[in-house]
Amino acid sequence: MSRTFRLVLALTLLLPALAAAHPHSEIHGNDELGWAVIRGDDRHTSSMDDLEDIEDLQSRFGDDFLYIRDGDERYVITNRAMIDRAEEASHRIVDPAKAIAKAEARLAVSQAKGTKARVKLESAESQLEAAIERHELGDKEADELRRALERVREELGEIEATGERRRATPSEQKELERRRDEAHERLERAVSEMRSEIRDILREAKDQDLARRVR
Repeated sequence: MSRTFRLVLALTLLLPALAAAHPHSEIHGNDELGWAVIRGDDRHTSSMDDLEDIEDLQSRFGDDFLYIRDGDERYVITNRAMIDRAEEASHRIVDPAKAIAKAEARLAVSQAKGTKARVKLESAESQLEAAIERHELGDKEADELRRALERVREELGEIEATGERRRATPSEQKELERRRDEAHERLERAVSEMRSEIRDILREAKDQDLARRVR
């Protein structure tokens, strides 16, 4: 059966770069904590590193569970209410992450000369192509990736045609930076809330004997 990979890009792609740029922020977080919400054909996971474990657990627990990695300990929770809580918290990460990605992309292109911008866009193009080829996606997810790929290719075409995209004016750059920083703050809060929620869920599940420790 095909599965839709709805990875939370804020964590799998954006957080490493943001943590490097903001080493003292909440985004840097605790690498010992990881999680994944499995719901039917959908997956919301904090790290690509856990995908192998998740594949194995699906063969054992089916397609409706919450996986939590706490250091060397790994747990599966099948309580529906707890899964709902984790899924709702994960959704709050997506919007600010998208806003950061959009602002960073516009800043990178507007500030860079054609050659430098082309390198960045060609890298994004390759990653999007690989993501589309790597997984069997649902219609919605595949369409979103294809639209993103189309936008990247349009930017590349513009650079080819003009040699250099118009640089942002000082006021435009300041506004882009403001939007990026505001989205970063929202993402930081969402990630902090997500980690706190996962910790609370795990503690409650243990107290109620609803967390099953796995290998």
